Amino acid sequence: MNAPGKMVKVNDTYMHVFSISPSDTAIHPTIVFLSGSGTECPTYDFKPLWHLLKDRFHIVVVERPGYGWSGQTSHPRDIDTILAETRESLKQADIAGPFIPAAHSLSGLEAIYWAQKYPDEVYAILGLDMAVPQVYRIMEIPKYFPLLARFGHLLRRPLAAAMVKNHPAVKNNLLDKTEREAMEVITSRQLLSKNMMDEIDYVKENAVKVRV
Repeated sequence: MNAPGKMVKVNDTYMHVFSISPSDTAIHPTIVFLSGSGTECPTYDFKPLWHLLKDRFHIVVVERPGYGWSGQTSHPRDIDTILAETRESLKQADIAGPFIPAAHSLSGLEAIYWAQKYPDEVYAILGLDMAVPQVYRIMEIPKYFPLLARFGHLLRRPLAAAMVKNHPAVKNNLLDKTEREAMEVITSRQLLSKNMMDEIDYVKENAVKVRV
């Protein structure tokens, strides 16, 4: 199953970077979609939004390790490593800034940290129900969550089929048959992946590091 974008080598794995641009008519800076935790197939998950913007903006979707077509990594899920992976994947894909990170949920931490560490690279931040550090500093992760995650992983195929069937990209006919089938396979493969779970383990530590 071929990825719709570029597969680039980052550390010990390959990351998928999807990119679409209206060429000379694009309005810069480039919008970079960053997925929240549990967004198994970011490229197609974000399509209901990016397909509305693609005729005016250069659109990029970076799929972190454990998401979409990207592989798993053995590297820790601390915020410095995650941001370094994103920046390196864009570099390997020959995509230059400045950028507008479109951050969903958990990836709000990465977007804010990116702007803090490399202000010249971040033109603005577009929040998509974006979380801020204060949320994770006070949030308590239920003790039963790992058990629930393991149960969900066992049922990943029927869960993936149901999730894709009810996804806005499918309901609004934004995916053809091949893309829909690919989304279901990817969703099943990455549902509650190890790297996703590792991100949750690091979330409080990362929130403390991202000061606002």
